[in-house]
Amino acid sequence: MRVAFFMGTIFHLHLYLYCVKHYKTNLPMTYKISLDAPAKLITALVCVFIAIISITSFDIISKNGVYQSYYPKLVLLFIFLLTICFKPINYKIEEDYIIVKRILWDAKISRSEIHKAEMIDRAETSWSLRTFGSGGFFGYFGTFTNRKLGAMTWYLTRKDSLVLLKMKTGKKFLLSPDDREGFLAGINA
Repeated sequence: MRVAFFMGTIFHLHLYLYCVKHYKTNLPMTYKISLDAPAKLITALVCVFIAIISITSFDIISKNGVYQSYYPKLVLLFIFLLTICFKPINYKIEEDYIIVKRILWDAKISRSEIHKAEMIDRAETSWSLRTFGSGGFFGYFGTFTNRKLGAMTWYLTRKDSLVLLKMKTGKKFLLSPDDREGFLAGINA
């Protein structure tokens, strides 16, 4: 009885290893992202600015006896929360999509539509103009344009680890995984 059990266990282990070797799929793969020093500084300064404006505007208006308006504070709070909700958290490579995880509304990039994925240098994004989005507050995300690359969508947290995705439709996405070599290998797997 023990021999049969042992042989059955060996068979199942061998079958498992065969399947792992021949049908191995590491999908989905998740890639970490982290803020670079300028984004950390901008985020800290903006948070301090919002806190100071909120606290001092209340004190100044209250001492003068003037009616307190909460609209400026609500606008600042709305911008703060909106930025947090759309900041990239990580990247996930699935069978059909690259997913940019965010608190609300993950962004999906179709893997079948990718024409070319390549590492680019920070210099290629210099003099980029932000047309809509965040330029350092919790990262760099939104729509940007420059003369060299044209219009593109950024989902970045740092500018020193850039991966450019050129789509068959002509659209361009810029991502910044901490491990960009592993990320590119994951895309091409």
